[in-house]
Amino acid sequence: MFVVATANDASELLRRGRFDELFFVDLATREERREIIDIYIRRGLKQPAP
Repeated sequence: MFVVATANDASELLRRGRFDELFFVDLATREERREIIDIYIRRGLKQPAP
């Protein structure tokens, strides 16, 4: 989930109580992307039901 917020002052976005938790998730490395692809291949690339 992505949350987009605006404020006149960036410190307002980080004020206590504004968000329950803030954390950063970096992009996967080349090796991590390979592992993700391997997981999907092992699972048989199952498609979600419409």
